Amino acid sequence: MPRVASTLSHHLALAVTQVCFGLFPLIGKIAFDGGFTPGAIAIWRIVSGAVVLGIIASMLHRKRAIPKRRSLVRIQIASLLGIAINQFCFLEGLKRAPIANAGLMIGLIPALTYAVALIARQERLQKARVLGIVIGLAAIAQLLAQEGSAHLLGDLLLLSNMLAYSVYLVVSRPLATEYPAITTTAWMFLFSTWTLPLLAWNADVAPAEATAAAWWALGFVIVFPTSLGYLLNLYAMTRLTASTAAAYTFSQPALVILTGVLWGDPITPANSMAAIGVFVAMWLILRRGATPAFPGTADTSAPPAEPSGERTGSDVRT
Repeated sequence: MPRVASTLSHHLALAVTQVCFGLFPLIGKIAFDGGFTPGAIAIWRIVSGAVVLGIIASMLHRKRAIPKRRSLVRIQIASLLGIAINQFCFLEGLKRAPIANAGLMIGLIPALTYAVALIARQERLQKARVLGIVIGLAAIAQLLAQEGSAHLLGDLLLLSNMLAYSVYLVVSRPLATEYPAITTTAWMFLFSTWTLPLLAWNADVAPAEATAAAWWALGFVIVFPTSLGYLLNLYAMTRLTASTAAAYTFSQPALVILTGVLWGDPITPANSMAAIGVFVAMWLILRRGATPAFPGTADTSAPPAEPSGERTGSDVRT
């Protein structure tokens, strides 16, 4: 009983983390409808993440917050994959595709990460997990085929986002073992700031026509998925095992899909079959004893949490 009580706050933090990231697609839609462009939201996230997480990292770790010269190229590559490209593709895709489709693509991250790790020779070949890759990709392929051109560009942008994030998890793995996780996160946001002029193309960061609801939605995105979610995840992983974090991973795509249905996304045979296939794939990849060696929980724009001594499921954030 004392053990359960001692980790209750960490479980709560991990659960709230999933909610922070799981509500992002829905809140993003509200911001879009209220006048913000995907590029504007990406700019707000990158700037606020660099400032807030940078301050916290420097206060907590001081000299340890300064990366070594040999790590700078890897940090820049990881920041492009995990922050800049990730943000652009996810937000532009979300603008054009249903929320539920975003949830399905998020659920594909463990399979994509394992596939990339196999190519990079960071993982051993396991038949059940390869089957998970096949089932997950087949599930999404049939969804794209059934939907046709209706949301094709948005779906492909979302899929590109998840693939970039999966590659990022593999590329950033050495950084996760060398630096505190919040330090790595802060530097990746900072190293992404040079892309702001590109994201600012045709993007008004403070549109005069933006509604009050859109500004509240932007505030939510800045406070919760961009800052608080990362910090709560780091706190949770100081006491919880990586396999526990992997179990929580299932809740995020489920929450995104549920909010999509509540938003008005239709339930069709195609997306129902895709959901079944994606969750089966997640189970095959993340089940205990067969999980990829990447710590964390859930935002496709943050590095893995600090290693907890176990092999873990991949991050699934947005």
